[in-house]
Amino acid sequence: MLVLTRKPGQALMIGDGVEVRLLTPRFVGEVRIGITAPGLRIVRAELLCRPRRGPKAKGRTSS
Repeated sequence: MLVLTRKPGQALMIGDGVEVRLLTPRFVGEVRIGITAPGLRIVRAELLCRPRRGPKAKGRTSS
């Protein structure tokens, strides 16, 4: 894991097209991140770890 110290407004690049920018927090303790990644799907990790709900989940099995 690469650990960096950045200030709001600063960014880092991953490869040629992914930019991760630190945004100004709205309140103490908040961390805001802006990600520009054309053509890539971005999903919060906690959403990938929980089971899906609703009609789309019917008949699906995890592999």
